[in-house]
Amino acid sequence: MLMTKNFEYRFRYYLREEQARETAEHDFNLVRMWDQIRAAKPSFIARLRATQYQVVAKDNDQLNDCCICYDQITSNSQYAQWPCPAGHYFHLECM
Repeated sequence: MLMTKNFEYRFRYYLREEQARETAEHDFNLVRMWDQIRAAKPSFIARLRATQYQVVAKDNDQLNDCCICYDQITSNSQYAQWPCPAGHYFHLECM
């Protein structure tokens, strides 16, 4: 029960944050409209942020770079894996 309430709180928080970001960055962007570039839906990103992140362990050498900022994912940083066939990794703050 506590886990569900915690998830719901985080999800709603992230959803509001993602909706505000999408509005600020993408609304009325004619280039994106013309090129038919679509961002992931705010609800998708919010759900991913609320459920699927990990903290890098000190002995984890499998992760290299964030696919968004290209900086190395370091020890004690939060990251997520995008649910795509390539399984890209990225910092949560980059998402």
